[in-house]
Amino acid sequence: MLRKIGVLFVFTAVLGLMAAPAFVQAAGSSDEIEMKATVTTLKGDVMITPAGSTAAHPAKAGEVLGTGDKIETGAGSIEITMTNNNVIILGAESKLVLTSLKLNYKTNEYENLMACDYGEVRAKVEKLRGKSKFQVKTPTAICGVRGTTFYMVVSPTGETRVFVADGTVDMTNPATGNTFVVVAGEAALSSVDGTLTELTGEEKDAIIAEYEAVAGGEIPGEIVVPEAPNQIDDPQSITENMPTQEGGATPTSPSPSD
Repeated sequence: MLRKIGVLFVFTAVLGLMAAPAFVQAAGSSDEIEMKATVTTLKGDVMITPAGSTAAHPAKAGEVLGTGDKIETGAGSIEITMTNNNVIILGAESKLVLTSLKLNYKTNEYENLMACDYGEVRAKVEKLRGKSKFQVKTPTAICGVRGTTFYMVVSPTGETRVFVADGTVDMTNPATGNTFVVVAGEAALSSVDGTLTELTGEEKDAIIAEYEAVAGGEIPGEIVVPEAPNQIDDPQSITENMPTQEGGATPTSPSPSD
C-alpha cells in the first residue's frame, strides 16, 4: 500500500593517455569527482547527444557517458551501467538526460540524477549509502529511490506510472508537492492534474505485466561489451584516474552497498 509522507569543472589536464577517464574532478567540492556511465548493452536505434552539443550520434557498446548527455531511443533499447553498479535500461521511444553524476570519493556517497521526458525506464539501484541520492524526474513526478528495482512508464503527456519490484520509491508530484512511498509489489500513478493515486485492479495488473514482459534481465539481440574492456572505458577502474588525497594516497574505490 501507499503511505503519505509529508558544472562541471573545466578539464585542466589529460590524465596520462586516457582519452575518456572514468572520473574527473567535479566543481563545488575538492572531494567530489564526476562519475561516468557505460553503455553495456544495446539494440536497434539509439542516439546520444553529448552535453553542450546539438549533434547526435548512434550509441556504441562500451561508450562512456557523463553529466548532461542525452539518450534517445527509437525502435531500440539501451542498458547503461554506472560505476557504482546502478543499472538503467531504456525501452523503445524513450528520452533520458543524465543531469548529475557525482561521487564523493572519501565517503562513497553519490548523486545519480536524471530526467525522463517520455518512454520506459527500468532500473536496479544499489542500497544507498549515507546521503547518496538516486532520482528520476519526469514532467509529473520526482521519484527518489532508496535501493530498488523499479519500472517506470512516462506517457507523451507526462503522466507517470511506477511499479516497484523490490525496495521503495518516494514519488512526488511537483505541481502539488504530494508525496507517497510506493513499496515492493505496488504501483502508483502521478497525473498531469497533480494527483497521486495507487494503481489497483486491472491498472495494476497491466503495469506488472509490462514489467514482467521486459524484465528478463537482457535485451534481445543485444550487443554486449567485452568482459575485460580497456581501462579507458572501464568505469570500474577508478583508482587510475581519481585525484589523490593529501600525502599522495589513492582514495579507495566505492564498494557495492552493504
